Amino acid sequence: MYALGARFAIHCVGAAAIEGAIEAGVDTLEHGTMLAPDHIRAIAQRSITLTPTLDIAALIPGAFEGLVNDDEMRRLERALRDQPARVREAHKAGVRILAGTDAGMVAHGTVRREMALLLRAGLPAGVVLAAGSWGARQFLGFPGIEEGAPADLVAFRDDPHDPEILARPALIMLDGVLIKSPG
Repeated sequence: MYALGARFAIHCVGAAAIEGAIEAGVDTLEHGTMLAPDHIRAIAQRSITLTPTLDIAALIPGAFEGLVNDDEMRRLERALRDQPARVREAHKAGVRILAGTDAGMVAHGTVRREMALLLRAGLPAGVVLAAGSWGARQFLGFPGIEEGAPADLVAFRDDPHDPEILARPALIMLDGVLIKSPG
């Protein structure tokens, strides 16, 4: 699969799943809800990417209701409250953070909400903008702005470091085809 450009991602909430994913050598951890400091060190050392999907935090307890005991549910709820701090710590440790939505749990096209939550978690605006655009593109092996690359472009009238601006693109071009023109 790697020869085709595929990446290996595991959706993991609990500590045991995170540890298994790290040991398996995944490319990216999705959620990483119960991420602990030792996990952060390990994923930084192994260049594992974190896609925290902070936007679905309110939905996770319901997904586990009846599947875990009360003590585990309290640990999960505490981990969800602490997750923004863990994401900030992971960034400070050098972990690449990507903005993902876990579409299906939430509507498609909501990555700007995830980006707003990453900003609220304390990540720098430039890191957040990259997490939802060129950084994700680079992680997936797509070229950036370079000669011969597909003309994929989104342009804004104002500085897109504010996630609300991301809701109002002035121009959208996909593979050289104008999807939305300025006007």
